[in-house]
Amino acid sequence: MKFDFSVTRSLHLYGLSFPFDIIIKCARGLQNVEGIELVPSQRQRCIQIPVSRRFDYQLEPDVSGAAEAVVHILCEHDCGVTMTAKDWGDLSLATHTKTASISLALARKIFLYPHDRWTLATIADQTETTVRALQARIFRENAAFSEILSRQRRLRALLDMLAMGVHVGDASLSAPRTRGETSLRRTLARGYLIL
Repeated sequence: MKFDFSVTRSLHLYGLSFPFDIIIKCARGLQNVEGIELVPSQRQRCIQIPVSRRFDYQLEPDVSGAAEAVVHILCEHDCGVTMTAKDWGDLSLATHTKTASISLALARKIFLYPHDRWTLATIADQTETTVRALQARIFRENAAFSEILSRQRRLRALLDMLAMGVHVGDASLSAPRTRGETSLRRTLARGYLIL
């Protein structure tokens, strides 16, 4: 998956954490990443960030007054509109494998399919487990379903909005579809975001 975006003012994003490895390429302007140890050759244009690593990102315009970046999400496949039987099978495998991280598998599916109706009952039914067992497994990994759901939906909405051309500080923001998008647009108008 690839998301291209450009800004005309400074962009500060705090507390980002992706359920996939990502590569951020700065095509124009200057970028900075805090929370990741970078080798000197990575400091300017292309940065690879490992899965689930929390970091802060800053993108500054160059002398022309604009900055552009591309985020490459390194996932196995392009996603469709809704979960398929194969996707549910992957999630079921993570649910029944003791060494697999159910919270990471769930975060990945929610990020890829943010508009699906995600409930513990639906997930438990599709993965042939109980809601209680699913909650217990997520809890053992120091996570919560509601936190995973809201964080991944916000993260995906942020990338979608930036890719659609919603610029930082843009006064002419069109009407958003959801309450979460309203909040993201309002925050982007201020120039920074804490996820």
